[in-house]
Amino acid sequence: MTEAPRWWVEGLRAALDEAGRVDDASALAEAFAARVPNGYLERTEPAVAAADLLELASLGGGARDRNGAAGPGGGLAGGFAGGVRMAAQPDPDPGAGMFRLRLYGRRAMELSSFVPILESFG
Repeated sequence: MTEAPRWWVEGLRAALDEAGRVDDASALAEAFAARVPNGYLERTEPAVAAADLLELASLGGGARDRNGAAGPGGGLAGGFAGGVRMAAQPDPDPGAGMFRLRLYGRRAMELSSFVPILESFG
């Protein structure tokens, strides 16, 4: 994993500061950026990442990194105890009827276990 671009981390910090719901936005932005995969950094604007982070915080749990080690953030960056939440958002790329599905939860979920839920939407 490579280090997150400085502009991305600063953008995330600014978005978290603007939301006003965290104590140390700088430390939280650094910790979150260190945990997400590079593909997330490339495809996700910092303001959207801040919304993701706050959504994860609403699920509860303590902040943990990929290895389970505790991190800064008072529960905002990793542990996510308490369930799964799904959100559909318009795709930022042009295209009629396209959207992005965001799944928030404590653990990774296999796509095959999630397909029945998607199928229930018709």
